Amino acid sequence: MMQQQEQPPIQAASPAPMLVQLGASQNFLVNNRPARWIQVLDVDPSYQRARTPSPNRSPALSVYVRAPETEVHYWAVFLRDLTVQELIKRVVQKYGFSTDERDRVRLAVRVTDHGVQRLGDEDVRSMESEVAIDVKVTSLDPESEDWQLELRY
Repeated sequence: MMQQQEQPPIQAASPAPMLVQLGASQNFLVNNRPARWIQVLDVDPSYQRARTPSPNRSPALSVYVRAPETEVHYWAVFLRDLTVQELIKRVVQKYGFSTDERDRVRLAVRVTDHGVQRLGDEDVRSMESEVAIDVKVTSLDPESEDWQLELRY
């Protein structure tokens, strides 16, 4: 009697990319121009929505961050408090920094065409919701082990 060889399961091909229209309040920039549509490439079937610590408290601000050298897509970051420390904490958490690495990020600066400015809490409070931010982590100075977040928005 001939034994049947076990066949690997057939995996369905990923669905074709689809365009999704953004809501009026969702501001994404593509090549520094506003985008009203985004292309969804795939959906992660293992994704589970993060549980919020307090269901009665919604985020005070949501922003989108990416590392432009390595990423094309932006990641949502939700701030509960409108402070620089909360912004730093949430960005480094999003990028999976270890506890030791998180403690080494000391400040955040905004980089513009006109120069570099240290961010204060009032700058975070005046940020527009859903703003797209390019993030880069750099050393504070050559002799220091401390880092700073450079933000472009």
